[in-house]
Amino acid sequence: MVRNKRIRTGEEIEVDLRQNERDNAAPDGLEDRAAKRRRQSRLSSNKCRLNQELATLIALDGVESSAP
Repeated sequence: MVRNKRIRTGEEIEVDLRQNERDNAAPDGLEDRAAKRRRQSRLSSNKCRLNQELATLIALDGVESSAP
C-alpha cells in the first residue's frame, strides 16, 4: 500500500540537505576504506533523493505560476 508522501517546502529540503552533510561528515580520526565507502554512499543517496524532491517542487511551482 502506498502512503501519501508529505510535500515539503524548499526551505525544509535545504535544511535536510545541510543536516545530511553534517550527519555524514568525515570523522576526526582515521577511517577504514569500507566505512568511508558506506558513509559516502549514504551521503550520496540521501543528497540525490533530496535534490530530486527539490527539483520536483521547483517544477511544480513553475507549472502553477504559468497557469492563467
